[in-house]
Amino acid sequence: MSFYSNAYDHMVVVMDCGDLEVIYGAASEKAYEKLMKIMEGLGESGKEPESVDKLTG
Repeated sequence: MSFYSNAYDHMVVVMDCGDLEVIYGAASEKAYEKLMKIMEGLGESGKEPESVDKLTG
């Protein structure tokens, strides 16, 4: 597993098993939009999320 975050309003798991696999979900549209903004470009050219704190904050 490459990255995992679980907060009260969303969760995301990113696994690199040869191919990048992502499982994610959110409890509200606002939480989903926040999650999508943080994950934007993830997996492109080895880009990592800006900060795990941004996901949980």
